[in-house]
Amino acid sequence: MKNNSAKKYDDIDQSKPIKLAKPCVIISIDEYENIMEELDIARSKTLPKKLAEALKRYDKGHSVSLNDLEKSLGKIRRRR
Repeated sequence: MKNNSAKKYDDIDQSKPIKLAKPCVIISIDEYENIMEELDIARSKTLPKKLAEALKRYDKGHSVSLNDLEKSLGKIRRRR
């Protein structure tokens, strides 16, 4: 039996605001994923230390070229 109380998106009058039971925010899925990634980073206990160590190594001249990094990542991907 079809539920007639549920409207399809196309049937909604988009010129009028939609009233919801609770306040909400509508964002794109890309923005949502970015927020979730930032939260994961913010919650990380080890990442800030790793980033600080990486910046110190970089300041001392220790770095990897993009070409070498791509080669290294390619080897990792091939092992999987």
